[in-house]
Amino acid sequence: MNWFWVTFIAEDAEFQREAEPSDKGVGMSLHVKVDDVDAYYEGVLAQGIKQSSEIQNRAPKTREFSLRDPDGYTLVIFEKR
Repeated sequence: MNWFWVTFIAEDAEFQREAEPSDKGVGMSLHVKVDDVDAYYEGVLAQGIKQSSEIQNRAPKTREFSLRDPDGYTLVIFEKR
Protein backbone atom coordinates (compact mmCIF):
# COMPACT_ATOMS: atom_id res chain seq x y z
CA MET A 1 0.00 0.00 0.00
CA ASN A 2 1.51 3.28 -0.99
CA TRP A 3 -1.32 5.74 -0.23
CA PHE A 4 -4.62 6.16 1.59
CA TRP A 5 -7.07 8.86 2.57
CA VAL A 6 -9.61 9.39 5.32
CA THR A 7 -12.92 11.17 4.78
CA PHE A 8 -15.35 12.13 7.54
CA ILE A 9 -19.01 12.32 6.49
CA ALA A 10 -21.91 13.39 8.71
CA GLU A 11 -24.62 10.73 8.83
CA ASP A 12 -28.32 11.48 8.73
CA ALA A 13 -29.41 12.80 12.15
CA GLU A 14 -32.62 10.69 12.05
CA PHE A 15 -30.53 7.51 11.68
CA GLN A 16 -28.41 8.45 14.69
CA ARG A 17 -31.45 9.20 16.90
CA GLU A 18 -32.81 5.68 16.27
CA ALA A 19 -29.60 4.05 17.49
CA GLU A 20 -29.07 2.91 21.04
CA PRO A 21 -26.13 4.50 22.92
CA SER A 22 -24.54 1.05 23.21
CA ASP A 23 -24.68 0.42 19.42
CA LYS A 24 -21.11 0.20 18.20
CA GLY A 25 -20.31 1.72 14.85
CA VAL A 26 -23.37 3.93 14.52
CA GLY A 27 -22.57 6.71 12.07
CA MET A 28 -19.18 5.21 11.19
CA SER A 29 -18.17 3.52 7.97
CA LEU A 30 -14.93 2.36 6.45
CA HIS A 31 -14.59 2.51 2.65
CA VAL A 32 -12.27 -0.09 1.13
CA LYS A 33 -11.23 0.21 -2.51
CA VAL A 34 -10.77 -3.03 -4.45
CA ASP A 35 -9.72 -3.70 -8.05
CA ASP A 36 -12.79 -5.78 -8.97
CA VAL A 37 -15.84 -5.14 -6.80
CA ASP A 38 -17.95 -7.75 -8.64
CA ALA A 39 -15.42 -10.51 -7.92
CA TYR A 40 -15.09 -9.36 -4.31
CA TYR A 41 -18.90 -9.37 -3.91
CA GLU A 42 -19.10 -12.93 -5.24
CA GLY A 43 -16.32 -13.94 -2.85
CA VAL A 44 -18.20 -12.45 0.10
CA LEU A 45 -21.35 -14.37 -0.86
CA ALA A 46 -19.36 -17.58 -1.38
CA GLN A 47 -18.00 -17.29 2.18
CA GLY A 48 -21.55 -17.03 3.52
CA ILE A 49 -21.13 -13.44 4.70
CA LYS A 50 -24.37 -11.46 4.67
CA GLN A 51 -24.11 -8.15 2.84
CA SER A 52 -26.05 -5.04 3.95
CA SER A 53 -26.71 -3.86 0.41
CA GLU A 54 -26.70 -5.30 -3.07
CA ILE A 55 -23.93 -4.20 -5.40
CA GLN A 56 -24.91 -0.95 -7.12
CA ASN A 57 -23.66 1.88 -9.29
CA ARG A 58 -23.01 5.14 -7.46
CA ALA A 59 -21.27 8.32 -8.49
CA PRO A 60 -19.88 8.28 -12.01
CA LYS A 61 -17.65 5.26 -12.48
CA THR A 62 -18.13 3.92 -8.94
CA ARG A 63 -19.69 0.56 -7.94
CA GLU A 64 -20.10 -0.49 -4.32
CA PHE A 65 -21.82 -2.68 -1.76
CA SER A 66 -21.76 -2.67 2.01
CA LEU A 67 -21.68 -5.11 4.89
CA ARG A 68 -21.45 -4.90 8.67
CA ASP A 69 -18.52 -6.26 10.62
CA PRO A 70 -19.13 -8.28 13.83
CA ASP A 71 -18.88 -5.08 15.91
CA GLY A 72 -21.56 -3.32 13.85
CA TYR A 73 -19.35 -1.04 11.77
CA THR A 74 -20.32 -0.55 8.13
CA LEU A 75 -17.75 -1.60 5.54
CA VAL A 76 -18.30 -0.13 2.08
CA ILE A 77 -16.43 -2.08 -0.58
CA PHE A 78 -16.05 -0.07 -3.79
CA GLU A 79 -14.37 0.07 -7.16
CA LYS A 80 -13.59 3.29 -8.99
CA ARG A 81 -13.29 2.77 -12.74
